[in-house]
Amino acid sequence: LHLGKITQDHIELLYQTLRTLKRPLSETTVLQIHRVISQIFKSAVQKKMINESPMLYIKAPKRSKTKYQQELPFNVLDSNNLKKLIEGLKGSYLLDLVVIAAKTGIRRGELLALKVSDINFDKSSIHICKSLEQTKSEGIKLKSPKNMSSIRTIGVDSETLIFLKRNIDSKNGNDYVFGGADPLNPHKLSKDFVRIATRLGFNGFSFHGLRHSH
Repeated sequence: LHLGKITQDHIELLYQTLRTLKRPLSETTVLQIHRVISQIFKSAVQKKMINESPMLYIKAPKRSKTKYQQELPFNVLDSNNLKKLIEGLKGSYLLDLVVIAAKTGIRRGELLALKVSDINFDKSSIHICKSLEQTKSEGIKLKSPKNMSSIRTIGVDSETLIFLKRNIDSKNGNDYVFGGADPLNPHKLSKDFVRIATRLGFNGFSFHGLRHSH
């Protein structure tokens, strides 16, 4: 079939056939095929082999969601669900971490890297200049931010200061706000958080989601 005789109907029939094979192709694969065909017709138009590409009228397939993504109904929490989550965390070491993350938008690694000297109660502020990460080869370590814009000082309200203060009492300036002489384990924190969030009905909601819920 000559390129010039291929129509929108031909392409859509092809996509439908690919989706209904004995072993149907995923939407991600159909999307990749769509992109290749689009490029072929675009090139044909540029070379004046055809006047117009039939792909102009075909909506691109949507990328398939992974199994993990399909099981994540909660990506962001509204205020009511956030209150429910915080209420369910009472008695857990995660409570203060969750409240501060939700109120400030600080990333997990930045939060766990905070030291007592980074908190300024007089100016009601937090200085963020490093992050904590966990790697297979080096274990838990402090790292510099990826770019200079990640180094910042943010203002916090009185409630946040209360949660910070009760984690700081009796610690020295070089201690971690959450932990002490040694920081908390980032992977364990995330695992514990997901376990409790799931138990409370927030299936798949991650600690990172708090950054977008504040």
